[in-house]
Amino acid sequence: PQEAFGSGWQCRWATPGGPGERVPATATLVAVAAPDPGGVTTAADNLRTTTSQYDAQELEGVGEEAVAWVQEDPYTVACVGARVSNLYLETCYSLAASYDAQNPGDRERMVAGAEEFALSVTEALPDSIPE
Repeated sequence: PQEAFGSGWQCRWATPGGPGERVPATATLVAVAAPDPGGVTTAADNLRTTTSQYDAQELEGVGEEAVAWVQEDPYTVACVGARVSNLYLETCYSLAASYDAQNPGDRERMVAGAEEFALSVTEALPDSIPE
């Protein structure tokens, strides 16, 4: 059975060379498709509920509405949450200053990476899905 918030998928990519918690770069994509009727409202609620715990800033040009934020704990990661119709998307990007992953990389580069990732996903979506 489908959950009220929709059906979701998560994919994670990491620089090879070690366990997932200690690598120089990671990228994550979460996609949740909310069912109709009411899918657009549900996706908007998913966006607000998921991002309300962060100091998120509105982001223009990504989907129909989007916000960006940076998490500092347990490690620094930049994320973008976006809504396109009844789809909630979340992209995150993190990088370390060196391969030992002891210190975070450049914060602005992380934010730009998360935004670029989100934009590439939203631009790849079809205009509509045949029924």
